Amino acid sequence: MVFGFGRKKKRAGDGGPGRGADSARPGDPGDLRQNRLTGLRGSGADSDNAAASPDSAGVTRVTLDDLPGILSRHADLGRRQAVSEVRQLRDAAGPFVDELIRMGRDLEQDDLDVDSIDRHLAIIVVRGKKQVIDIIQRSVSPLPAIETVEDAARAESVLGQLLKKVGDVLGRPTRVIHIFAKKHANRFKENLAELTELHAEMRRVLDRHNSDESERSEMSDMIGAISAAHGERARRRQKVVDTESDIGDLKRQISDADAAVSEITSSPGYQKYVALLSETKQCDSDLTRVRDEVRSQFAKISRPLGRYEYGSSLDKEQQRLLSSMVSDPAGVVTSENLDTVSVILANVRRAVVSGSISVRDVDKTLEMISETSDAAESLAKRADECRVRRRELEGKASLTKPDRLDEYERHRTKATTLLKDGESKLSALRAEIADDDSAIPQKVFELQIRLRQHTGARYELAVPA
Repeated sequence: MVFGFGRKKKRAGDGGPGRGADSARPGDPGDLRQNRLTGLRGSGADSDNAAASPDSAGVTRVTLDDLPGILSRHADLGRRQAVSEVRQLRDAAGPFVDELIRMGRDLEQDDLDVDSIDRHLAIIVVRGKKQVIDIIQRSVSPLPAIETVEDAARAESVLGQLLKKVGDVLGRPTRVIHIFAKKHANRFKENLAELTELHAEMRRVLDRHNSDESERSEMSDMIGAISAAHGERARRRQKVVDTESDIGDLKRQISDADAAVSEITSSPGYQKYVALLSETKQCDSDLTRVRDEVRSQFAKISRPLGRYEYGSSLDKEQQRLLSSMVSDPAGVVTSENLDTVSVILANVRRAVVSGSISVRDVDKTLEMISETSDAAESLAKRADECRVRRRELEGKASLTKPDRLDEYERHRTKATTLLKDGESKLSALRAEIADDDSAIPQKVFELQIRLRQHTGARYELAVPA
């Protein structure tokens, strides 16, 4: 409080407005605190849950469903207690507010004997007096009635504004009042000190109530989190049961598919099918050997063939075959392409003879070209025979392949993939359940501690395992 309007130290025998020297002020903060503790302790577990009562150790066993009701009852009690305490403080402040109004009227009627002081100083004294009276008349009025917590907060705010406005006007601008109106100044000081103490206690009551409300809100969130975690754990456990059932079905499907495939693969028809597949693979091996021989043969003339590719003036189809003969002759040397291959090799021969294509040993190069040209027909025929034979074998194998073999194998492959996924999923679910089994009891323990701190009663929360 500016200019000395702080809390006045109490002296034995001091009294406020309308009370004797030895009487206690209604709504004394110490009495209010004691009343609050008594009220809260008297509202313990017996009134919290009519269906559950403390055992011999003083522990009340409750479920998650019981807790919202318990917190709601404590919230109602806390609101009633806060309203009651602030109402008592408001009632205790009423006489001091009334006294403040009377002091304003007394100051207004007091001429402060300004005629006996310097004229200029008198002007200042009168101006300061008017400021104090104006503020009291405009800002000081009885505090509003209190029926709800909102009313209590409004009364606290009104009293706080009153103290600020009156305290401000009794500060530096009216310092002269404290010199020339000392008896009024002392009365203001004592009155405002009392009101300041009552306002501070109102603020403490409301702060404590807001803190309790926040605590209950946090505990409600904890209850929701525990309930959600328990529900999620139950869902995961059901998912484990479902997944284990799915895994069992998949294993049976794989076993059935294996049995069906085994029965098919042991039949004479399947043995014939396998034999045809083996012959098909032999044809592939024979064709591979022919292709290797083609590559080896054309590698002997790769130098002149490559040079001819860059300097030739063949038509589009011949140019395409020439490029393939350089890059992959095995794919070109077929019966269909023999005439074009022969033309290209003859052109290469002429280019070597004429010197258009420069080689180190002309005779040897011409010999390799002739050898390649002669071998091309034989290699093409062998390659064609391998391809024809393979197509025939594939046709026979397709006709002799057992019915539904592919279906069973596809089903087995799909079931095996799903089984691996299911086992991985099952492992993850069990790990999550293990985490829940560890986290939920810890959350329950923390909630029980906060409930005891908040309500003063010991609760044991029963959560299904």
